[in-house]
Amino acid sequence: MFVSLLLLLQAAPPVPPAPPSAPLAKPLDKMQMQTIGCIATLGLVAYDQKRGDSGVQRFPDVTERGRKYAGIMGDRIVFESGQPKEVVALAIRQSVRDQQQMAINAANDAQRMALWDRLMGSCLPLLDAEVPVQQKVTE
Repeated sequence: MFVSLLLLLQAAPPVPPAPPSAPLAKPLDKMQMQTIGCIATLGLVAYDQKRGDSGVQRFPDVTERGRKYAGIMGDRIVFESGQPKEVVALAIRQSVRDQQQMAINAANDAQRMALWDRLMGSCLPLLDAEVPVQQKVTE
């Protein structure tokens, strides 16, 4: 039977090569991964700010600017890497889970606050560079 299958395969017409498609996606680089981490951080802090959590009120309000940053930078990562939106979204969700787990694993409130200080310390400059604070115009 194996010989019959082998002979059948040899007699079959060759399979045409697949048509050229879009370039292959590139792996996410270090800066893109840092940006994904910041999208997650800003989202978590914005969520807690909306809930009125006193632990994150010491940071500037990132609810609106963080959302804009996520949209701009998420699209940029998709474009630059060639990765589908779903892959970038998955990476953001995973970063959210990882950061939540780090906060849960913190031994006490002081360590939890230090974690958010460290994360926000690296993300706020990126947020400010991409989505600057709008100055209110007074008449």
